[in-house]
Amino acid sequence: MTWEVPDRTEDHYPEGACSCGADLADAADLGVARSFQQEEIPAAAAERVQHDLHQARCACGKTHVASRPAGVPDSALSIGPRLRALAVYLVVFQHVPVERCRQLIADVAGAAVSEGFIHSCLARAASLAGEVVALIRALITASGVAGFDETTLRSGPAGEKKYVHGAFTERYSAFWLGSRSLDSMQDAGILPGFAGIVVSDRYQNYVRHEAHCYIAC
Repeated sequence: MTWEVPDRTEDHYPEGACSCGADLADAADLGVARSFQQEEIPAAAAERVQHDLHQARCACGKTHVASRPAGVPDSALSIGPRLRALAVYLVVFQHVPVERCRQLIADVAGAAVSEGFIHSCLARAASLAGEVVALIRALITASGVAGFDETTLRSGPAGEKKYVHGAFTERYSAFWLGSRSLDSMQDAGILPGFAGIVVSDRYQNYVRHEAHCYIAC
C-alpha cells in the first residue's frame, strides 16, 4: 500500500473539555497534526431509478414522447443491467451457487432478487454470447490438433449427474453439457466436422468417431 491523493477527506477535531474546563469545540484550530489513510469500499446499496418519459408539443401542434433509455425494458418494474451483470459474474466467473448469489446480492447491495431472476440473467448472457461461442467452435473445428475430454458434474436434483464436455486448442476452449454418449459429444458441432488430430484419453466414443480423425493419447 502506498500513500496517495485521497478520494475524500474527513476532518476530525478534539472533543470534550480541556483540563481547564473549557469546551474544546471553542478551541482555536491549529491545523492537521496527523493524517491516516484507509482503503475502504463505499457502502453499496441498490438505488431505485425512475425513468420519466416527458412529452412535448411542437409549435406545429404535434406531440412527442421521449424514447425509453437503452437497457430499460418495456415494463413498469425491472432490474438494471449492472445488477444483472453482477449476478452473471458471481455465478459464472466466481462459481457462486444460485441461492448464495441471491443472498449475497441481498446482503451486500440490499437488492431483493429471486433465483428465477438469476437464471434469467444467465440465459440472457448466454444468448448475447451466442455468436462468439459459434465462432470459437468453428475455429476449434478448423484446427489441426484439438484436445477432447469429459468430466462429471452434479446437475439437477440430488443424485443426478451430467457430463461437461470440452474441446480445446492452445487458444480456444469450448464447453457443453450432456450425457457421456456419442450423440452428446457431437451436439456441439465440433467433432462431426473435425478432421485433425484428436488428443483424448481414448474413451471408446472418441475412437468410434469419424475415421478421418487421427486419435492420439
